[in-house]
Amino acid sequence: MVNLDVYDAALAKIDADPASWDQTQWIGTCGTVACLFGHIALAIDPDVNMWDVKKIATEALGITVEVAEKVAAAGNTRDALTVWRQLLAGERVRMPGADLYRADLSGADLSGADLYRADLSGADLSRANLSRADLSGADLSGADLYRADLSRADLSRANLSGADLSGANLRGANLSDADLSGADLSHADLSSADLSSADLSDADLSDADLSRADLSDADLRGAHLRGVDTGVSGE
Repeated sequence: MVNLDVYDAALAKIDADPASWDQTQWIGTCGTVACLFGHIALAIDPDVNMWDVKKIATEALGITVEVAEKVAAAGNTRDALTVWRQLLAGERVRMPGADLYRADLSGADLSGADLYRADLSGADLSRANLSRADLSGADLSGADLYRADLSRADLSRANLSGADLSGANLRGANLSDADLSGADLSHADLSSADLSSADLSDADLSDADLSRADLSDADLRGAHLRGVDTGVSGE
């Protein structure tokens, strides 16, 4: 079982003294600055060796080494730490407008999440479960969504330019007015998706399933359509 009390105590310390938090280092000079895991380890042992921080914090939290790597990632923003707190608690993520730039959320269960207008540019969401998530207006430019489950997700007006959506499940997703220019949608399942007025210019749609998809007023200039199932509406 995850020890959320330990996690919450570290977050409280960070919020009470933001200057004491630096996610890029385990423990700084004189132990006055530390990352999330550093704060957890210092609370257990004020004289902790910097090289033991990760092991101590991982064991104190009761999480796997794989999860610890993502929670302790140097690039995590303060909002990312809150998202991980919600995930560790088994809660539905509710972080509209969050700053999750380059966050590592690969394989995470974000089903039904509220990430309206969140900044997920450059984030790793490969194999994540985002089914029925609200990502409307979100910035997912350059994000890694390889084989992610986005079935019935709301991605209307989202920026997915240059994103990797290869092999992703987008069945029934709302992608109306979304920017998918230059995105990799090869082998993606877009059946019954709403792509009306979407920008798909220069996108790779090779071998994608577009059966029953709505492509009315979509921009397909320069798109790669080799092997696409063309049984679409709005033609």
